[in-house]
Amino acid sequence: PQIRSMETARPSTNSYQVVRETWLTRKPGSSAFAVAATSTLALALGSLAFLSGVWGLDELMPASFESAVQHRELWRLWTTLFAHGDLGHLVSNTLLFFILGYFLNGYFGATVFPALAFVFGGITNLVVLPTYGDEMDLIGASGVVYWMGGVWLVLYFFLSRQKNFTQRWLRSLGVAILIFMPSQ
Repeated sequence: PQIRSMETARPSTNSYQVVRETWLTRKPGSSAFAVAATSTLALALGSLAFLSGVWGLDELMPASFESAVQHRELWRLWTTLFAHGDLGHLVSNTLLFFILGYFLNGYFGATVFPALAFVFGGITNLVVLPTYGDEMDLIGASGVVYWMGGVWLVLYFFLSRQKNFTQRWLRSLGVAILIFMPSQ
């Protein structure tokens, strides 16, 4: 339910509604921090295993168009989310991954994060891989972080009804610039 409570008043001939509470006006769920932290820890541990080459994961985790699509190793679309090129790459992904994970889980539950985020992370990789060269590997969680940022912005824009259209649009635009501005 988007609107939890509202008052209706009828001054003269016009009627209006005062929105008291939406999904985004309440506090995030109590388990949001633990879910975001655990998911971020799993991302970091997977990346550290990839970087150290333990169990040959450095060969098994990356995705290329050739390996994932042509050789039908579709699991690589998801394992590559846990592989990062170096610690700087890992830190840049985990910062927004944790923050967006906290908000998505806190306001919309485990279905949106981590479940749908993980599913759509692999689907995003499937969409992106054909733009890479045959021998080029795709690694990292940037695709899922961008998906999470996009989902958050869309949900914020449409659900934050206590703000007017211009306020929602300007806030969404500002956050979009921060999230999606290329860093390199």
